[in-house]
Amino acid sequence: MISTKNMKLVSTTLLCLSLSLLSKFSLAESYSHSYNLKVTSVYAGYIKKNAFFEVDSELSNNAGCTAKAIAVDPERSDVEQVLSVLLYAHATGKLVDLQIYNESCFDSHRILRRVKVKNQNS
Repeated sequence: MISTKNMKLVSTTLLCLSLSLLSKFSLAESYSHSYNLKVTSVYAGYIKKNAFFEVDSELSNNAGCTAKAIAVDPERSDVEQVLSVLLYAHATGKLVDLQIYNESCFDSHRILRRVKVKNQNS
């Protein structure tokens, strides 16, 4: 038989786990869209496995990040995949659309959520 004390411990543990999972998935961070931007520089090779890039326009900065460049955070993105897209856009001069997280910074930089390379006609 399970004692009352053990039952309370199991119930409390399950409640904490449930609340932890709910808070992780229900409090998704918001993001802003920026359209028709040109990638002007790309920085890579950092020990933290991150990357940075700059675009030709000033972006909104809701999180209060102080650096100009935008970060590709390895905790939120596949950095190698994003670098491929950024380098392609930079080399060809194609425009990109970006989604940038609103509430957080990576080493004082805004954080990229998604990048889209635009077709000539879009």
